[in-house]
Amino acid sequence: MSGVVQQLPALIGVVIGALERFARGERTDTEQWDALMADVIADRARFYAEARRDLGITSGQLPSSGRWDADPISVTPTGLAT
Repeated sequence: MSGVVQQLPALIGVVIGALERFARGERTDTEQWDALMADVIADRARFYAEARRDLGITSGQLPSSGRWDADPISVTPTGLAT
């Protein structure tokens, strides 16, 4: 098993901690958010590449690891997207 896969639990803990600080309003700087998202994207891409290598997967392409810049979905009181 690769080092990236073995380090996953610690990596998740660091990322979740940073995301929680933003969610709680303890951090609000947009440049820090953008830097965190860039790190998350890079770490996710590296993890998938290493996991595929460990599993011997050589076919197919990885999905994009970029930001998901979709429009937010409005939700009505009935729970249906508008």
